[in-house]
Amino acid sequence: LSSMGLLAAGVAHEINNPLAYVLHNLECLHQQLPELLTAVRELHARRSSGPAEKAAAAVSDKPIETINPTTLDELQEQLNSALEGTYRIRDVSRGLGTFSRVEKDRVVQVNLMHVMDAAQRMAQNEIRYRARLVTDYSQELPTVRANEGQLSQVFLNLIINAVHSIEEGHIKDNEIRLRTWADEAAVCAEVRDTGAGVSPEHMHQIFEPFFTTKKAGLGSGLGLPLSKNIVESYGGSIEIESEPGKGTSVTIRLPLQDREAAPRNADERPASRAEVQGRILIVDDEASVRKALARMLRKHEVVAAASGEEAKAMLNSDQAFDVILCDMM
Repeated sequence: LSSMGLLAAGVAHEINNPLAYVLHNLECLHQQLPELLTAVRELHARRSSGPAEKAAAAVSDKPIETINPTTLDELQEQLNSALEGTYRIRDVSRGLGTFSRVEKDRVVQVNLMHVMDAAQRMAQNEIRYRARLVTDYSQELPTVRANEGQLSQVFLNLIINAVHSIEEGHIKDNEIRLRTWADEAAVCAEVRDTGAGVSPEHMHQIFEPFFTTKKAGLGSGLGLPLSKNIVESYGGSIEIESEPGKGTSVTIRLPLQDREAAPRNADERPASRAEVQGRILIVDDEASVRKALARMLRKHEVVAAASGEEAKAMLNSDQAFDVILCDMM
């Protein structure tokens, strides 16, 4: 429950910040673009009305001022900022999707760097008041066979433990470091903090259910036992080193897969071939989504339906579609 509370607070904070400036920039663009388009149309109409010299002389100063490079640069900057904020919101949404995929039998190829990033984004609102977050990821990290949602919960537990071991107000003096690497037998990940640490007499109890060294209200004592069970279910191990007053290091090792037997990554594309054009039916009740998909697929012939009933009516008379993209819920 403590993890869920942190998750909700972190999501709200991480979405509200970029959403604020995305809305501001889009509102500015909404106000300025009509004036810009009017000026462009006026210039185009006058340019088309006669000889170039006569048209240039007829153009007033207002449209020229409206489309000057400085104004266009500002619009471009606003658009770039809005796009960057939208990407941030998308990443938070993807992180939530990762946490929801916890079906035990859903085992896929997982990149630990992506899982750890999703977990730290969820806990970012707590981290920012206690420590600096440092990431040290290997760029050549093999994937592991695991459930993405379960591993995300493991790393969220470890990061929250690190956060709770550090008092607020000393950000410059404290660090939470996330590191990944691989050796000959395993893919490894470490969560290291400079927090209070665990005393030697408690080290043999840290994986016992309901045992916790946290302050009252901060933990149930179930995070580490559950994390250990999840990691070991994939043939891995979890090791903890700690020194009171200096911090704690938690290392997870997950076995490397047989490279030859491992299935091809879903992101791998087949060999390139000549571009083909198709006929596509889009079924979605959101008009903006239909328009966005139609723009993305404008090299194809796109037909759109606003509901399942409308799509079925179309298909009763015309079934010549190569692909149907249907929003189920």
